Amino acid sequence: MSIVVTGPEIGYATLVMGGNGNDRDVVELLEFARWESLKPILRGLEIDDPKPRLRIALRAWSSLNEGAIVDWLKRRDLHADELVDLMAQALLSAVRLTGIEPPVDSEGPARRSP
Repeated sequence: MSIVVTGPEIGYATLVMGGNGNDRDVVELLEFARWESLKPILRGLEIDDPKPRLRIALRAWSSLNEGAIVDWLKRRDLHADELVDLMAQALLSAVRLTGIEPPVDSEGPARRSP
């Protein structure tokens, strides 16, 4: 699940890059939100309790996604649709590295309806 941020860019970058890392409540809330955002992916894979390899791959993809969004917010030198497609392809690759073949419709991963 990729989200293109169009609002308060500095706040997003500060939050995901650890600017509030000294506040345990903020860190816990952010980590909770990260895992919540991965639940639709797990549902799409029909997996309730991911094995360690998939869990780690999805968490890594989540970090990649956050880093890509922060970079995009700074430069905006890539069309938003291309960013979404790049992150969708990265997700497919991460999942495939675990030995799972994710379902993809004919329109591609970034075009699936929720």
